[in-house]
Amino acid sequence: MSNQIIPDHKFPVDVCGIFKITEIMNDRWTILLLREAFYGVTKFNDFLVNTGISKQILSNRLKHIIELVIFELSIYTELGVRERKEYLLTK
Repeated sequence: MSNQIIPDHKFPVDVCGIFKITEIMNDRWTILLLREAFYGVTKFNDFLVNTGISKQILSNRLKHIIELVIFELSIYTELGVRERKEYLLTK
């Protein structure tokens, strides 16, 4: 093993990409929700059915993923139906 000198990098946590990705991937449910989103799932009930997650955990994870600005909440209305929410991947 060689003794490598590693430069002293001090990044604020809020701009560190490695920290952010570990925050996101820290939970198996979050990983499954991201998988579903990449397959085109956007609706709460579809996430629920496709992952087997409980409603409470799903609600909490979706809120967290929105806070991380990975999903955005979109409100839409189908003709004759109340307002609905969908969760869209951000750019």
